[in-house]
Amino acid sequence: MKKRIFSLICLIMAMLMCFSVIGCTPKDDGGLTNPPVTGGEGDGTTDGGTTHRPPKKKSIQFYYENSSAMTYQESIKKVADYWNKNKAEAAGFEVKPTPNNSSNLSTVLLGQTNIPDLVEINDKYSQKIITSGVLEPLDAHIAGSIDLDKIGENLKNRYLSGTKNVAGTTKFSPTLDNAAFYAIPGSVSPCVLYYNTTLFENQGIKIISIAEEDLDAYNQANGTSYLPHGYYVYDEDPSNGANVTKTTKTEILGLDGSSGSVEGYRVFNNLIPMNWEELLAVSSIFTQAYNSSSSTTVGMASEYWFFLGWSVGGDCLAYDADSNGLIFSLLDETHGYIALDDITIEDSDLNIETTYAAGDLLDYNERKIAENSYEDEIYSDTNTDGKLYQIPSMYETMTYFSGLTMARNKDVDKAGGQKGYGVALDSTRLNNGTYLNGLTTSQIAMLYIGWAESSKIANGSIDWNIAPAPQYREYNTDGSVKVVNDVEIKGYKANQSTDNAWAIPKNSTNKAEAATFLAFLCSDEAQKIMAESGYYVTNNSDLAKSAEYKNIFKSAMAKPSINYQAVIDAADVATPGDWCYTNDDGNWVNIWAVSYNGEVRTGKMSMQQLFEQTTNAAGQSIIVQTNAAISKLPYIGIVSHNTHK
Repeated sequence: MKKRIFSLICLIMAMLMCFSVIGCTPKDDGGLTNPPVTGGEGDGTTDGGTTHRPPKKKSIQFYYENSSAMTYQESIKKVADYWNKNKAEAAGFEVKPTPNNSSNLSTVLLGQTNIPDLVEINDKYSQKIITSGVLEPLDAHIAGSIDLDKIGENLKNRYLSGTKNVAGTTKFSPTLDNAAFYAIPGSVSPCVLYYNTTLFENQGIKIISIAEEDLDAYNQANGTSYLPHGYYVYDEDPSNGANVTKTTKTEILGLDGSSGSVEGYRVFNNLIPMNWEELLAVSSIFTQAYNSSSSTTVGMASEYWFFLGWSVGGDCLAYDADSNGLIFSLLDETHGYIALDDITIEDSDLNIETTYAAGDLLDYNERKIAENSYEDEIYSDTNTDGKLYQIPSMYETMTYFSGLTMARNKDVDKAGGQKGYGVALDSTRLNNGTYLNGLTTSQIAMLYIGWAESSKIANGSIDWNIAPAPQYREYNTDGSVKVVNDVEIKGYKANQSTDNAWAIPKNSTNKAEAATFLAFLCSDEAQKIMAESGYYVTNNSDLAKSAEYKNIFKSAMAKPSINYQAVIDAADVATPGDWCYTNDDGNWVNIWAVSYNGEVRTGKMSMQQLFEQTTNAAGQSIIVQTNAAISKLPYIGIVSHNTHK
């Protein structure tokens, strides 16, 4: 009997112990806490007869952008996998990558549960997310772990934001003293000028690849006489007998649209930007209205005006100091100016002084002041001591851009003004409405579009390569770059880009770990892994120029023989498009852009007819409507467009 009672007690005790283990074991939390010690064979190490299961590593959740090119997404997952295999043990945590679209990220991060620790943001939604107050300021978290000097100003400054109270309302600007970094850009896909190599060769255009700064040394070493042009027609063979053909073609001769027969040796340098006149000349060679033998209907296509407007220091949105707010500046008629010497522009009404160095382009407010109050400083043939050299306004820039697609008999700006050039496609003139289709089916010879699009062309039906976006440049009659008072007359090199950036949510419970992994993402080690995507350029401009990175990047591309240097040069000066300027997902752009693309660029009406004469039910012009929408946005400044010459 005693034996049976003892056995029963043992059974009850065993059941209670089992219940205790089951009832006290926490729910699976994804490995955020260490599990209790349990017994059993094969569970782990043995210490004094007790076996221990190795503790799980802590995990942090990383939301990466799933709207990016698939090759880029795969590279992000490779970096996370590399971390988990090689870094997690020492760091004490693993990374769980999860795809997510940043279009809904601000809503997700406003929640109270399931907040990720690190997120990737597509630039289109960056302002919406930053102004919603859901991100952690990064300056203190990354101090000493990320060398921001290695990231170009044009790239990192798009995630710089500060706040100011204006009449009880919070306003945002990247230039305020309290501005902080809310995300760190990881990579960039700049826009470049694609061209059909076969078509160029068929028209007798010699293609060379010589950087402008290397041109003198190259000519001296090879007995050549190439000039610093993206495209040039030489009277004499400049190649020292290197197979340049003398041809005769009809070309557009100037910005007024006049054309004529030009005989000479045609050379295209894919490392030097074409200027406005050269873009017209090359485009007209591939346009049947000028050359009936052309196999392409027109020469080029571009959906975007950015590379032109930014090159003269203009934009479609500007901070207006007089009204202390934003203004629609796409059609601003104030001239641009290049500083020919150090000059300080003073706004006596607002007691503001802004200093520019020789070669800088004046910003919106200083252009206004210069035109009205600094007439004596404007350079001319009779005022050669002037410190300001006049270049085109945004209105003149948009007249040029609009004229590319408008037919030769159409008024571009106003009745009796500039006529169309008719050398470029608008979207309605393509078989399927996509510009890329125009290039791959040889309907056009050139296309300005994002570098990431190259993954769709790859080794397709055409032989292609790339060149820089055109730049505002002036030349002397002998073909040399115009220099005034020791300053080259060049606008900024510019192009728009797309990019992804990494940020830490304010409600993250693992900020220190997220900052550690963020620093790793910015390291050379991780950036080399990401280079395997081939279609996004590293955020580290020094690394991008290294031989090792070049080899990784080029070997990942479907066309390794591509003009790699043009991609890297473009990434160095790339800045975000107007869809990234504000927190309304670019809706203010749609007020004017939809009608502009559908009515003006197709030649149905002039710029003046659309922007000034087209009104809504309230009798407001499109310019007034756009300014009304902008005035409601919480901004007193927009993302910086500092660029390089």
